[in-house]
Amino acid sequence: MMYDNEDVIKNSSVLYGSDFLSEFNVNETAMNCGFSEPVYNRSVKGLTVEEASKSGYKDIAVLEPAKIFLNFGDTESAPNGLSVYDFADKYEWLLYSLHQSTNARLYVLSVSDDSQKANDFNTALKTLCKETHCDFIDISSVIGSSLPYKTLFNILRPKMRTSHVTFAEAMSLR
Repeated sequence: MMYDNEDVIKNSSVLYGSDFLSEFNVNETAMNCGFSEPVYNRSVKGLTVEEASKSGYKDIAVLEPAKIFLNFGDTESAPNGLSVYDFADKYEWLLYSLHQSTNARLYVLSVSDDSQKANDFNTALKTLCKETHCDFIDISSVIGSSLPYKTLFNILRPKMRTSHVTFAEAMSLR
């Protein structure tokens, strides 16, 4: 998918993933929650970690983000999807590619499914994050939430910040 990157604010946060994140209207949620920093969602429905690791990450690198939040595994955890080993291997290549092409801090979000295969993927992702110096964020609480994207935003909000919390924000005055 092509985006016009000319109006993008550098050193912001970028969401990059597949099915679950592709439906997240992060800008509207951020505005409704009083979050004033720019957040871009470059997720694509059906995008696999393998496709992202081959060339998709280049669309993210040109944004020069400070933080990248990754969420893959929805497609791969399907019954005929990748094995845990292959998934972790392809995810590692994506993380390596992003480390090489950006100065961004990388956050890996758990696979947002409650299947056993998703649990195995998440275990592999936790290990991978330790090995690659990325941060793992467990988003399993969004699965049963009545407002999953607001719950997700509240989990990610502290990590998305590039500036310090002001007194007014802390006191919910703004």
